Amino acid sequence: AYPEYDDDNVNEPVWPADHAAADASLEWEMIDDTVPGTAVGYVDSYAPRGIYYYEVYAVDAADNIGPGAGPMNRATNYWLGDIDPPLVYDGDVDVPDIDELGATFGYDPSDGGYNNHADVGPTDDASGFGIPDTDNVIDFEDLMIFAMNYDNVVPRLPSGGTTTAVLAWVRVDATAWALELVEPCANLRGLRLRASLPEGVACDVSAGELLGAQVTPSFVANIGTHGLDASLALMGRGCAIIGEGELLRVTFNADVEVEPVITARRSDNAEVRVNMSTGTGSQTPDRFSAAQNYPNPFNPKTTIAFELPDTRPVRLSIYAVDGSLVRTLVDGEMSPGAHEVDWDGLDAARQRVATGTYFYRLEAGRDIEIRKMTLVK
Repeated sequence: AYPEYDDDNVNEPVWPADHAAADASLEWEMIDDTVPGTAVGYVDSYAPRGIYYYEVYAVDAADNIGPGAGPMNRATNYWLGDIDPPLVYDGDVDVPDIDELGATFGYDPSDGGYNNHADVGPTDDASGFGIPDTDNVIDFEDLMIFAMNYDNVVPRLPSGGTTTAVLAWVRVDATAWALELVEPCANLRGLRLRASLPEGVACDVSAGELLGAQVTPSFVANIGTHGLDASLALMGRGCAIIGEGELLRVTFNADVEVEPVITARRSDNAEVRVNMSTGTGSQTPDRFSAAQNYPNPFNPKTTIAFELPDTRPVRLSIYAVDGSLVRTLVDGEMSPGAHEVDWDGLDAARQRVATGTYFYRLEAGRDIEIRKMTLVK
């Protein structure tokens, strides 16, 4: 039940074979019986929040009932992200809802500040209208859904540029680094910047000048308990970041260098290809490199990031501790630049693997990298 859809452990209703079967089923309820020839639509005002399924039958003047329309898309009966005021709601995703998101951002059920009403992402189709695949943590996935549904009267903003997010991770001084958008990107709404930090190192994350120059508001937050795990998104329907410049400023409490992993999303929450350089404005890495998967340990998903200096064949595989092949994630030619590949903890048969130690083996031309990963409950 709302909002803990992941805890229900129930299947979709059995679709009725005909109108009589629907009447006889405890899973289905008649909601409208219209006069023949008069109705072209129906507004269901059923109040309890949840996921609903509908079937429609045509009835003629002699009360003959035709076949159903067949399985249709399910839907929620509320805006994902409309969580304030609690239990009352106001039918809109606006500033008070974003305040609630900020108050619970980075929390999970083990934390006192966790608000499960904000656990709305990811959705089954990555859209703001999708069905929540609730994951018991408030993070970047939830932020993107809030951002898409924020103030739905906001007009679309034109944003020219490339379809790839060309980014640079640039040292500003001894302890500060900046994430810069090197050139305009045609449809970049949000991104997540992650990196493991050495023991004892902490950081402060703030919005860069480019975000402050946008017409619509933005959300920026770092989950400090994860080290560097910063999320940003432009709020509003159809919005995208306009221009180029500094997106984020990260200030550490020590002189460190980290290997950041970037996840970028379009205004519709689809993935944006990322090309990132470190230290300079160069768009193409000068050498092969592969980072430790992040997060590690992980459950259920982790990201493997690597950089290629040129086009070459790439094979990325997951192996169990006994050396058996679990799954091949990539097997083909890849272009130069920064790349990210997610492993969702499933094997080649799409079955969830057991907790324990695994290895990723990345072969990129003559370069080979092997790293240990830990899947936990």
